[in-house]
Amino acid sequence: GSAPFTSTNQSLAGRLGVHARAVTGGAILLKVQGYIGYARGNIGVLDRSGLENASCECFQMLSEYDEYAYC
Repeated sequence: GSAPFTSTNQSLAGRLGVHARAVTGGAILLKVQGYIGYARGNIGVLDRSGLENASCECFQMLSEYDEYAYC
């Protein structure tokens, strides 16, 4: 779990470089799968390991880079 945070779909879309409806669709999918809690702009991670496993290989690559960069 995580502490929920608040963000609009438009704000997340801007950060990701996608349309807001893509954020909505992705968030609903992740909610249905039980990885996140999502309601009215409040987002919380419910299953971090499941969310990591569902992500693309980029997540692991970036995680390893962060570990290396901050050594």
